[in-house]
Amino acid sequence: MIQKSPTHQLPPPLFDARCKACWFVLGLACLTVVSFWTLDLKWAQFFSVDAARRMGKFIGEMLVPETSSKFLIKLAWAALETLAMSALGTLLAVVLGLALAVPASKTHSDDPARWRGISEAKIFWYATLPQILPQLVSYTLYRWENNIRAAAVLGVVGAGGLGQMLAFHMGLFQMQETSSILLAMLLMVALVDSLSYASRRVMAS
Repeated sequence: MIQKSPTHQLPPPLFDARCKACWFVLGLACLTVVSFWTLDLKWAQFFSVDAARRMGKFIGEMLVPETSSKFLIKLAWAALETLAMSALGTLLAVVLGLALAVPASKTHSDDPARWRGISEAKIFWYATLPQILPQLVSYTLYRWENNIRAAAVLGVVGAGGLGQMLAFHMGLFQMQETSSILLAMLLMVALVDSLSYASRRVMAS
């Protein structure tokens, strides 16, 4: 019996002429290079000493947040506005989500449940809700964390809160105030994330 030697397949080539995706990527790369080539970029000024000095000043101002009492009061009110917008949006989402989820959790739409010694409301409060509460709280806090950032984006387009302050002070290149606003946003998100972690630990124990 003659045994055939195993065939060794060569690895696929890096660029295949029949690969449409390869041609697309190559064309996209060429267009990117050409677009930069046509721009009137002043590379000498970009890498000049003056540009480096201005960039250093920019970074230095960002590292020193504004901490005056007058500004911090304005920042606190804006943070409360952002928090209120995000909390209201999260609350509406939770209420509407429950209103849609509870009817959808029935066995079927024509289930009369005549053999129950108690009402559907009691079943929900004492059986259904305790089972879904950990996930409900976790997802609610997660969405709240996302909504804080979304509320900040809404503020940029005029809804108020931290986003509006961020757009204003960035437009004036007031980087110390901008740094304080960014720190306030990060602090709010971190607090909600810590609250979510603590609530999951409590419900899991």
